Amino acid sequence: EDYGDVDNSLFLEAHGFVPDYNPSHCAMLTLPSILPDETRTSLQNLNIIRTDSEGNTIFVPDACVYADGHINDQRANAFFAVVGLENEQTRNQCLEASRSSDREYAMINCVRYKNHQMFRMKSIQAAALVTIQGKSSLHDDIIHMENIQQDLDTHVSAQTVAALKFRIKEKEILDSVVGVVVEPTGFRLATYQDRIKTLNKPLIDKSDMVLFHT
Repeated sequence: EDYGDVDNSLFLEAHGFVPDYNPSHCAMLTLPSILPDETRTSLQNLNIIRTDSEGNTIFVPDACVYADGHINDQRANAFFAVVGLENEQTRNQCLEASRSSDREYAMINCVRYKNHQMFRMKSIQAAALVTIQGKSSLHDDIIHMENIQQDLDTHVSAQTVAALKFRIKEKEILDSVVGVVVEPTGFRLATYQDRIKTLNKPLIDKSDMVLFHT
């Protein structure tokens, strides 16, 4: 049966199962809760996030990422581009531009700056790492599923199995996103050789991760 372009969460909620393959599925990212003041103000000025009178964030874009690292939501893409500004100078340039009535000027300095695709992807990868942190590993979940399928764990409901499968599909996407190779000319999915080279080397520099503490 053809359900159309439906995310796995809708399959799980409406039909109680998760398909083995679904190209329409994406994984929700945890967005950073702590940002430099100039970055947060720029995001507010650009209407990418909204805050209340006390400065509490009341709206952030939905950031649902696909396995190749792309995000369909334009506001979410703009969010990661602004967060990806790499130093205080570029962040201040964006802040100044975000206060301008010239929307194109603001976009050039905050969202479509030089090499913005590369820095946006690094921000997405950092968010994917934070989303994964503190959860069971993909490997552990797969072993758990294999045990269930081999009848080694018989006290598991169908709903639990579906939820576990959903979690595995989410982590497969996030793992793939973290493995995207970011290059000045663009980015591509990591090959086996890429993974071997970076086995003992973090894909995201520690300086990038400071923006993504929760």
